[in-house]
Amino acid sequence: MSLLLQYGIIVSVWILSLLLILIIPRQKRRLAMVALFTTVLTIVEVLLVQYTDLIRYVRWNWFWSWATIFLTFLITRVFCVVYFGTMTRVEAAKQKNAASTTRS
Repeated sequence: MSLLLQYGIIVSVWILSLLLILIIPRQKRRLAMVALFTTVLTIVEVLLVQYTDLIRYVRWNWFWSWATIFLTFLITRVFCVVYFGTMTRVEAAKQKNAASTTRS
């Protein structure tokens, strides 16, 4: 597999994880949904490995694919929470400061 294709797959998985995190509402089942989505992606990959010559594992197996995709989702979620949570707090503080200065 070419290096460019590998980077394309990594970026695609990151974008999918970002979209999934933004689409799934805040609920307790979010981790289960991420695990389910990761499992579906891994099953598709295993079928591609088994029935085509598109992917060839070298010292890799389905578990490592599942774990890396799952960790990608979790790292993306942490990034979104930290970045957007920080941005929300900054905007709230600006609004609070603007409201207090207009009252003075």
